[in-house]
Amino acid sequence: MFGLIATMNMKNVIFKTGRVTTKQSRSMEADTVSKNAACLRSLKSRDIIIKHLIIATFVIFAAFTSCNNEIEENNRIAVTSVSLPSEITLLVGSTEILSPTIMPAEATDNSVMWKSDATGIAEVDETGRVTAKAKGTTKITVITNDGGKTAQCTVTVTEAPSYDPNFFNPQKGDVYVAGTEGGLFEISTAKVWKNGVAQNLTDGIRNGYAHSVFVSGNDVYVLGGRTNTQDDYVNTLWKNGVAQEIVDATEVSSVYVSGSDVYLVGYEKNAHDIYVAKVWKNGVVQNLTDGTRSAMAYSVYVSGSDVYVAGREYNAREVYIAKVWKNGIAQELTDGTLRAAALSVFVSGSDAYVAGYDRDGDGAVAMLWKNGTAQNLTNGTNSAQASAVYVSGNDVYVTGYERNTNSSSVAKIWKNGVVQNLTDGTKYAYPHSIFVSGNDVYVSGDEYNAQGNRIAKVWKNGVAQNLSPEGTRYTNANSIFVVE
Repeated sequence: MFGLIATMNMKNVIFKTGRVTTKQSRSMEADTVSKNAACLRSLKSRDIIIKHLIIATFVIFAAFTSCNNEIEENNRIAVTSVSLPSEITLLVGSTEILSPTIMPAEATDNSVMWKSDATGIAEVDETGRVTAKAKGTTKITVITNDGGKTAQCTVTVTEAPSYDPNFFNPQKGDVYVAGTEGGLFEISTAKVWKNGVAQNLTDGIRNGYAHSVFVSGNDVYVLGGRTNTQDDYVNTLWKNGVAQEIVDATEVSSVYVSGSDVYLVGYEKNAHDIYVAKVWKNGVVQNLTDGTRSAMAYSVYVSGSDVYVAGREYNAREVYIAKVWKNGIAQELTDGTLRAAALSVFVSGSDAYVAGYDRDGDGAVAMLWKNGTAQNLTNGTNSAQASAVYVSGNDVYVTGYERNTNSSSVAKIWKNGVVQNLTDGTKYAYPHSIFVSGNDVYVSGDEYNAQGNRIAKVWKNGVAQNLSPEGTRYTNANSIFVVE
């Protein structure tokens, strides 16, 4: 039998010619089928192995991923709470950043979202910056992405006080005021106002206080204090809004800058619960008293190389004596018969002026001392206090208060001993600081309003201007500084 037989494997087709018997033909065909079957079985086995390897890989990867996720989940620290200041007050057009406090502090995911109940009154962006849009009240809510914990802050937006356009006049000079907003069972915020516009020095979550302000060149120094996360009180100096802790102090009172040197005064309670009067120069402390009797320092003034500090110290009878220290050497201003205090010092040329009070029976007399010689500013009929002194040329200005027949305190200025009332006596008023710039006399202080809130004020040449709009919260204007 002649014919053409095609023998195939998986890769080639082979053509052979010749005489082939039927038996040979069948044998060759069977052999070919057998080889093809074996090849197919081999391919199937390989595919099964590959398939199983792929499945095993996925199983191992899934198990590894699950294990990692379980480890991460076990190490994850969940958010338990979030808090905000309970309330803030903003002027239309102003902004303030809300800083949420997330607990615990080491929470794995501390990201948050923000929303405003009324964006027409106040908007909030993804960073927590609140922008006051229109007069009114709304709530800002923060929501944690972990656990959906929430906190709210009530935002009150007020219109800017209608200032006399000539009251704060940057062309003539910038007016800085240090003070505090809040109190009476609410969080206090340390503030500094520049030409009537407030800057918060603390976040409103924990208490802050501002006592004294001094401006040197482009630098603004504010002295005060704040509570930290452990609710401990920390005496603080802010320079251009940046906080620096003051150590070795129970209370700091006044700041003065001379050239590159920064002076602070205050006092610290020692191990025997006795207050020690102190002065700091560039952070280095000097004790003014030896700690055997309580003493406090309230005001500092630097003239050339001389450092003057006003304050008070107990005598042996535990009666406070008004004192002034010059380069650490004390001079007594009162005899220690009745309680007294020196609250402010100012140096002009070779003359040192000190303002304060001396007790007279059940009341107190507003006092001015010049080089240790006393001058009574009031007659003792009504209790009074001289809080601050400033000298401009030949004129000596003192501000303070005197009680009237209704026991209300009347804010006053004495110019060369001649008195001028700043308030009418219908409400309590307390001036704290005085500054003279050219022909303008500025006084900072506070006066109660009809609702019983203390309202921060600046008096310029006897005319008052509120620093706190509408008087919705307690505010104090404790210190004033004017830059010409």
